[in-house]
Amino acid sequence: MRLGMVSTLLAAQMLGSVLSNILWAHLSDFVGNKKVIQINTFIGLIVPLAAQLLQHSLLYIFLFVLIGFLSQGE
Repeated sequence: MRLGMVSTLLAAQMLGSVLSNILWAHLSDFVGNKKVIQINTFIGLIVPLAAQLLQHSLLYIFLFVLIGFLSQGE
């Protein structure tokens, strides 16, 4: 992975963080905090598995969006 990709991955993570706040707030209001924790735990399990399966560096952008979701759902 190139050094120039770092800023793109960081931006993807921040985008995931910002967008996830809308989703987490909506889910928390309508289905409860327990469901938010369950979904967040599932995403936490998916991230390392996806990192092992991804072959192309551009797909890491999706992975960092998921990491952004994970960081805000805790």
